[in-house]
This record gives sequence, C-alpha cells and structure tokens, in this order.
Amino acid sequence: CHELSRIMDKTVILHGDGSDQKLFMEENIGERDAVVSVTDDDETNVLVSLLARNMGAANTITRIGKSGYYPLLSTIGIEKVVSTRVSAVSSILQDIRQGHVVSDISIFGERGEFIEAIALETSDITGSPLKKLSFPKGAILVCIIRDDKVIIPAGDDQVTPGDRIILFAVQDAVKKLEKLLTVKLGFF
Repeated sequence: CHELSRIMDKTVILHGDGSDQKLFMEENIGERDAVVSVTDDDETNVLVSLLARNMGAANTITRIGKSGYYPLLSTIGIEKVVSTRVSAVSSILQDIRQGHVVSDISIFGERGEFIEAIALETSDITGSPLKKLSFPKGAILVCIIRDDKVIIPAGDDQVTPGDRIILFAVQDAVKKLEKLLTVKLGFF
C-alpha cells in the first residue's frame, strides 16, 4: 500500500477491513470515480464493491479468483471484474495458439473468447470470400482492421494477409476456429 501510494499520488489507497463502513465514510468512498478491490479474498472484494456502489461510487473494479462467481456478479451489479486466473489463462493461450494471435480475452466465465489475430498468408482464412469459408458453429468474424480502418465484414469481403482480425467463439468452437488461423505446413 505504501508503494502504491507513492506511485499513484492522486489516488487514495486504503489498507483496512473491507466491511468497515466507518472507514469508507471517513474516506468519502461514495465520491470516488472508482473503487478497486484487490485483496486475496473474493468475498471481501465483492463486499467492498457492493458497499462502494451503495455509497455512490461511480465505478467498481473487483478482483475475483473463483470462476464460479462470474454468473452471479452481474446479477448483483458487479460488472467490472479482474481475474488473475483468466489473465494467466489468456497469456498462456496466446503462447500456445497456432497462427499469430495478438490477444485473447475469455468472457462469461471462460465460456466464450474474443481472439485478436494477424491474418497470415497461408492460413485458410485469407484469400477467399468469407461466404466460402467454413466458420465453425458458434464462431464469428467480428471485424477486420486494415490500414487503420475497421471493416464490419459481409459475405463477399475477404481477409488479406496482414489484416488484424477480431473473432468471437464459444468455447466449443475455439479449436476449429484455430485451424482457420494456422499457417499451412507448405509455407515453411
């Protein structure tokens, strides 16, 4: 906390009991732009976020380790969640995925993924109109970014090598979608 306070001079850093409403009132939590709760205890983080929202804080960010909590969080008003586990999984997936995956974000408690990739010359996703590609059920090409322009794709559009593409896939479709992004062996 001392180190964070030194680095973040316009930020109030609290180290105390997450259920202490008196502490929250003394620090005017309800008037803060954002309250971030990052203890090692999920329940404390949820409680802090709920108390802060109830006191009027504009935004809350909650650290959660248990993926089983995800479906419950939005129903109780906690929308912004940081998960060390999901962050670690995304980092590992980027390293082991074939093709050139730039970023990977799991959502809905890891039931779906947004995948950002660079289209490679010999991957199946390039060179044909999208309507001729076999996208797996549960996967969609959200957009193509080419020359700093965002293209919402239609069936006649084509992905060209070097395009940055954003895809969404439910968990069951991810492996099949990866095949569209993979460089063919003949390229080497």
